[in-house]
Parts: sequence; C-alpha cells; structure tokens
Amino acid sequence: MRSLLILIPFLLSFLLQSQSLNFEANGTSPDWFATDLDGVTHFLYDDYLDNGTIVVLEFMNINCGACQTYAPYVEDFYEQYGPSGSGLVEVIALDINAGSNDDQCNSYVEEYGAEYPLINGNSTAYYGAEIVYTPTFYILFPDGTYTNVCTSYCENSTSPSNLNNDFGSIIDQWVAMNMGANPWGEAPDTDCNATILIPETANITLNGNLISTGNWIGAFYTNSNGDMAYGGGIQWNGETTSIAAWGSEAGMNNGFQSGEEFIFAMIDPDSGENIYSTDVMYNFGSELYSCNGLSGISSLTFISESSDNDCADDDDGMTPLDCATAVTVFGCDGEWNGTLVSESCPVSCDTCPTECNDNDAVMTPLDCATAVTVFGCDGIWNGTSVLESCPLSCDACGGDSSPVLGCTNDAADNYNSSANEDDGSCIISGCICDISYNYNDIANNDDGTCLVMSGGCSDSS
Repeated sequence: MRSLLILIPFLLSFLLQSQSLNFEANGTSPDWFATDLDGVTHFLYDDYLDNGTIVVLEFMNINCGACQTYAPYVEDFYEQYGPSGSGLVEVIALDINAGSNDDQCNSYVEEYGAEYPLINGNSTAYYGAEIVYTPTFYILFPDGTYTNVCTSYCENSTSPSNLNNDFGSIIDQWVAMNMGANPWGEAPDTDCNATILIPETANITLNGNLISTGNWIGAFYTNSNGDMAYGGGIQWNGETTSIAAWGSEAGMNNGFQSGEEFIFAMIDPDSGENIYSTDVMYNFGSELYSCNGLSGISSLTFISESSDNDCADDDDGMTPLDCATAVTVFGCDGEWNGTLVSESCPVSCDTCPTECNDNDAVMTPLDCATAVTVFGCDGIWNGTSVLESCPLSCDACGGDSSPVLGCTNDAADNYNSSANEDDGSCIISGCICDISYNYNDIANNDDGTCLVMSGGCSDSS
C-alpha cells in the first residue's frame, strides 16, 4: 500500500503558502504524517519535533545504486543517534520511486539491514521538497528549522563513509547552540580562577568572518597527558561577558598552572572539530594565567584547517570505482551512481574553487577599498593588518590576479603603496633646469624652485 504524506493543513501550508523544504534551508518545516511499512503512522511535530527529537528525513529510491551504498552507513548513524543510541534522532526513509511496491521496499530493508522506518511514498513533486539526487537528506530540528545534505546544491555535503561524522557534527552543533549544552563538558571546580573579559565590541572571527551568536568559546590548558583540557568557557551571544578560567589545585593538574598561556577554542561548524587559537589581542591584563588575574580581549581569531581543505575527491561516491577511473571512463560531464562525476571528483576534474575575498567587516566602519586608500596595504586598522583582511584589494590572492596599476616610485608626489605595476603616472616635483644650483635629475614637474644665475634656462640665447 502506498502511503500518503499529508501536509497539515493541506490547503494553507501547501497550496496557499507553498511551504516546502528547499535547498537554501530557509523557512519552517511543514507538518505531515505518513504510515510506514509496519503500519506505524508518524506525525512529524506531535511524535518528534514537539518532543525535542531531531528527524533525519531521507528522500531515496530503493533501486538507486547510491542509496544502496549509503544504506549501511545510515544504519550505523541510526544505531548511534537513534532510539537505541543517544535518542537525539529519528531517521525516516521515504521512497519516492512511483514504481516501487511494499514487497520491494521490504526486500530493500532486509537486504541492507535498515532498522529505521521506511515509507513507500509518492513521487518527488508530491512533497514540495527540492530534490535533484537520491539520496537527499533533510535534517529537521525541533524549533522548525532545518538543513540538508546531498551531493550538491544543498547546504552540506557528505559521502557514505563520512556520513556518521558529518551528520553527527551538524546535530551536535545544533544541540550545543540551541539546547544550552556545553560541547566540552563541565569546567573544573577548583579553588581559584582568572577572569577573561570579552566585551560586546570584541572582534571574534572564524576564517575572517565574525562568528555567529550561539557559538561556544572555551579556554584550554594542557593536562598531564599533554592533551588540551577544557578550563572554562561561555556561549557567545554578542554581549559583554567573561570566561572563568579555572586554575589547578596543588599537585592535581586539574586546571591552569600559574604562568600558563590561555589557549582558546571553538567548534568548527563544518567539521565539528575543535579549532584552537592563541591569535589574541588583549587590551589589558596578561595572556598568562594567574589566580584572581583579570584580562580583557579585544580580538580573537580562529582559522579552521578545513578552510584550505574543502575540495577533495569523494571516491566513495563513485564506488565500486574511484574518481580517477570514473573520470577516465565517463569523463567529468558523465554520471555514475546517479551522481555527476565532476561533483564527486573536483580534484580529478580540476574544478576546485579558488576563493580570495576581502573581509570588509573587519575594517568596519570602513570597507577594504577605503582602508587601502587611507592606510595602504601595509597599514593597520582595528588592530588588524589591512593586507590580511583585504587580500583582493591588495592583490595578495596569488595566482593570476590582475595587476594593480599606479605609481610605484616612493619618491613621487602620487606614490601608490598598493600598486605593483608602474603605469608611468608618477609625478615628481622639483627643479628641472639642469644648470640651476638645485637641479633635480629625477623630477618631471617643475615646481618653480630653481635657483639660477641671470639668463639661465629661460634665456633663449
């Protein structure tokens, strides 16, 4: 029996408001209910979201090779995060192949060991969801927001072998930011701490962009095993706050040692890994721990390792081939496992994007163009190098960037510190009469300062 997925109320939500799941992941998840192969009816909000459970909705096709490849990894994720694991998530698979029947769907469940519910649904057009490839996953959160994961076009991407880590990172990050959970556990409970003040004006950035409110910032120390250990932190909300960095009790190594440097961390929203940083500017106090010490931060910079490593071949998406073989056999414009080869194999297809952008936000209230004009690329503004924040305007992106034309002679009246190719426009004022006492042999603009005997340069005889 083919189940119907019903939007509630159907007319308002679906026809009038065109409420839908889209690739931009904006708007609110529409309410619906549907019955799975075991006859269990699932109500999205009543059964799950309103009870704080996250729903991973997999749009799939039981005959899709990529879906079959993903199936055991979806099951692994379900075992870890589903009702028998952490209980944070319910996974529901929705077959959108109009030609499949219940027997075929049950055969899929048995062959691939899928313990999560599977609904024999309708074609994609029925659901008002944007789907290009199967599988496409929509992760629906209890507050009605959602994100998505697929090969391309979606907010996030993954591969079969990385699914558990990628989905786990998305879910753990949402839980940490929306349910008040500290991602690093409890801070030490010792007899002394230092206070690190973070004012609302602090410039806290990740890969050059201001971090979003809701991110956790922690202070870390090195424990007896040489590992980073959480010593205190806060959830950043854009307002003045402070971190209590707890010191070690005598002989216990359960906090910061006197004179130990503060190391800060945040969670990388892409990888879910800790990003550590000592790239900090203090407007008062010290970067070193002391009992009852007080310090204040004006800027804190995080750089994620993934920012330089986002482009990689996904050999799993081409299974049982690898990217090199798939490119040779099908070409980058071909498809395999229902996936465009160039999307899964950007390195082999030489389609990795190269990004080099100005960060105008760091130059506030100016922008990069103004900062370069006023201070030059060698200047400093807001405690930050103009060159580092404005690589595009400063032509520091590398590669085949266009030259910056202008006068490159630092003795000229119109010297341009940002120019890297002289355009012949230099104006050097001075005396250009070669028999004067103060002749300037590099001047090209007479400024009327020449000192000459009678006659001189202006004497036609």
